[in-house]
Amino acid sequence: MRRLAVFAGGWTLEGSEAVCAGDGIDVSDVLDLLTQLISKSLVVMDAQTDQVRYRMLETVREYGAERLVEANESAGVRSRHRDWYLGLAEQAETELGGADQVAWLRRLRAEYDNLRAALEWSKADEHSADAGMRLALGLWQFWYVRGDFSEGRMWLETMLRRYPARDALRAKVLREAGFLAWRQGDYRAAAALGAEGLAIFRDLGDAAGMGGALYLLGSVAFYQGELDRAKELHIDSLALRRQVGDKRRIAISLNFLGEVARAEGDYGAARAVYEESLELAREAGDQRGVATATGNLGYVALREGDPDTATKLLKEGLAAAKQLVHKLGIAGYLGGLAGAAALAGDYRRAARILGAARTLLSALGAYLSTPDRSQYESSTQATRAALGDETFAQLVDEGAAMTLEQAIDYALNGDPEGDGQER
Repeated sequence: MRRLAVFAGGWTLEGSEAVCAGDGIDVSDVLDLLTQLISKSLVVMDAQTDQVRYRMLETVREYGAERLVEANESAGVRSRHRDWYLGLAEQAETELGGADQVAWLRRLRAEYDNLRAALEWSKADEHSADAGMRLALGLWQFWYVRGDFSEGRMWLETMLRRYPARDALRAKVLREAGFLAWRQGDYRAAAALGAEGLAIFRDLGDAAGMGGALYLLGSVAFYQGELDRAKELHIDSLALRRQVGDKRRIAISLNFLGEVARAEGDYGAARAVYEESLELAREAGDQRGVATATGNLGYVALREGDPDTATKLLKEGLAAAKQLVHKLGIAGYLGGLAGAAALAGDYRRAARILGAARTLLSALGAYLSTPDRSQYESSTQATRAALGDETFAQLVDEGAAMTLEQAIDYALNGDPEGDGQER
């Protein structure tokens, strides 16, 4: 019981076997011991989720934690707990780029209290600098997709301060911290982090690492309006990724070159690279990449004056982003669907969706890309002009008051009150 107290927010049988066995407890005994604790109401079993989980009432957990310290077992058990969740995070880093993204995001959400506890122990333990870096690195995509940019960046930068080695691990953490800073709009910090990471990757001759760092620096340049520099950096990134042969990341680089083309108003070129990106993302099983390319094709259709095609594609992107709980993607697709509604003359609907998108972006502390922001602003102007300031503000407020689920449902399925086209 005292060993189980290191778990936060519940655990699985597999986790308790890894953390609690040893020093007098065989792995084969763990299930029987859990059953005994359940019979004494010291552990609660929860079978409501996909996987059976166990948990303690907080008062019982606090009591167990005190006994763990008294038994002089705390450091050893907490280290095993950290190592178990480090393994989970490192596996997740790979799986979040594959076909099982949704399942792995769900698993990390279920275990996030434990992952936070493992991060805290890594920060407190002077011998855990390497493990803390690896743990934070394994979780960066989880933070990125969820829109937890501030928390993720805090952990990555905390671990960097404790890790002086100039190696591939440091370079990767620098790069991923830069991605989160970029999404926060902190472009100076993002560029500095990316440049430091790129220098290390170059010294190591790491083509894959250089490709990722150049992608970050190109993205920062793009968001600062430096289109020529952004294109050059993304072309260099793409070349390195083609050299490595990583389909998923080739698709990602192609997608951003599509963003540059769209910002330049070259919609034919944008469509061509988005379509190539989509094909490669499908081959790689990257659901997030599929959603991104699909949604961007919807934006091209919107710019070309085809609201029906734009709506279809943007809804596909939004549905996929909903599954992944990819909040920044959701905000972008909402903005696009507002534009499609405005283009079709459905201004009341457009205003509500604009309000929902604005609220989500504000909550994330994030920014849309240059072409997406341009579309959002033009849709806002057209909708306000059609409705008048008072009606526009009222409907935007209605959209802003929706929950995330309500906003997604409204954008995908129409007006819940069933009043159809509202012109």
